[in-house]
Amino acid sequence: GREPARESLQGRNGLLPSMSNAGASPHTLAATPLQKWVVGKQFAIIANELYFMCVRNQEKVVEIQEWQRNNAVAGDRVFFCPDEELQYFPFCADFGPMNLGTTYRFICLLRVKLEQAKRLGKKLVYFTMADAVSRTNAACLLVLYLVLERGYKAEEAMQPLTFAGKSPWLGYRDASFQPVTFELKILDIARGMELGKSHGLIDLDSFDIELYEYCDHPSMADLHVIVPGKFLAMKGPHARSYFKYGVHFLAPSHYFDIFKKFGVSAVVRLNEEQYDANVFREAGYNHYDIVFDDCTVPDQAVLDAWWETCRKEKGMIAVHCKAGLGRTGTLICLWLMRKYRFTGREAIGYNRLIRPGSILGPQQEYLLEKEHEMWALGDPDIVPTVATTYPPTEPKGAAKLPKRKTYGLKGLPSSLRNASLDTLDSDRDKAKAHMGAFRSFDHSELEKEKAQGSPLGIFRMRGGGSTSPGKAKGGPTSPRSAEAAVLAQENTEAMQRRARQMEEQKSSSRVPSIWKRTGR
Repeated sequence: GREPARESLQGRNGLLPSMSNAGASPHTLAATPLQKWVVGKQFAIIANELYFMCVRNQEKVVEIQEWQRNNAVAGDRVFFCPDEELQYFPFCADFGPMNLGTTYRFICLLRVKLEQAKRLGKKLVYFTMADAVSRTNAACLLVLYLVLERGYKAEEAMQPLTFAGKSPWLGYRDASFQPVTFELKILDIARGMELGKSHGLIDLDSFDIELYEYCDHPSMADLHVIVPGKFLAMKGPHARSYFKYGVHFLAPSHYFDIFKKFGVSAVVRLNEEQYDANVFREAGYNHYDIVFDDCTVPDQAVLDAWWETCRKEKGMIAVHCKAGLGRTGTLICLWLMRKYRFTGREAIGYNRLIRPGSILGPQQEYLLEKEHEMWALGDPDIVPTVATTYPPTEPKGAAKLPKRKTYGLKGLPSSLRNASLDTLDSDRDKAKAHMGAFRSFDHSELEKEKAQGSPLGIFRMRGGGSTSPGKAKGGPTSPRSAEAAVLAQENTEAMQRRARQMEEQKSSSRVPSIWKRTGR
């Protein structure tokens, strides 16, 4: 009666298998032999139904359509490009993937466009710009459409977009400005969503897009349901609600009505105290403190407390750290790996699509190393009768994090002590760019919606969202980007001040001792 063992790591994370050897498929795959990637060429995703193309100039497509109309040429294809409506708003140097709300909107739009093309007896061509970021996000949306809407397996969905030679798709990085040490592939995200769908964690038929986008917005809640009925990830509350430097801080009482809607029974805090836990307890919620340092991985004591809390609480658990991204996402991913046997990459892809920015820095490699151990421990709802020890898995080909110099900054928080001073200039410039984009953002509509307390309306959401068709693509314009920029700038300025102090101390130490004695 036991669940069959998952495939080995080499099989799960290895090369994409050839569909020609996979036997009969229930879906009409476009092409089995690998093609060469060419900008401007239309590649069949679903034969005689859906095609994908990248162009360097969108006006070329318009010219083709006008030429067909003027010359009475009956084309057999219709084109559409939703790039202006569906965008990703980054935290730092990240560029995707689009969040679940944007993915859902794309699926609904593509569904309608395919029906319209079918009524006209034509084929649909989904096109995007040829730059690496646009085409990668577009390809990811297409693959997720095939997995979530059409029932394809992740490998089947990826097959039409697998090309000979160098892949045209970028790997997704974490939400930071640090050097890239880990890249998440489109296939990883597709596998995570496929597994989530198979276990009932993702259901497009019952998905509430308005509620998702309301909770997603930083000024409304900044929370996401990661595992229905079990985990809700959120930004850490503060002692009071206020708005400062483009960042929204919310008090515990702000969440009470939302918690009732989702059936939350407990709150788990992973960061240092920023509010009185008794506020939650007096409102009827259990509260647990399982604290460990920001941007680090949990030790065994933290894991033991986490598993015990998960077993004890039968209702939904609201988990948060400072931003609700790194530490929060890491612990939830570990639970997914034990409960549903996700791989580390699948867990990150699943988590990051629902709550963009989740899992940071060394936490990514850590989850890969914990795969076999989590699978061996089994269901987290059951206490292991025998202590199971399993050697950590060393991910093949995974880049190692460079050792960072601390420069003896003992007085600073760990997140600053572990940062490298050689990235100060680039971080400062990028932070200024984010703040400049945020200052140009019009808050009037947002404040109007907030005052009315309405979850409706069009918000600029984290990880994607709807924008007006006339808005040009450009830098980030969401409150989420401002928050990341403020944090990055504060960290940078603090480190620069400390560096100047150290230089002054070094200079004073070089003064001849006779000068010190004479007071010169």
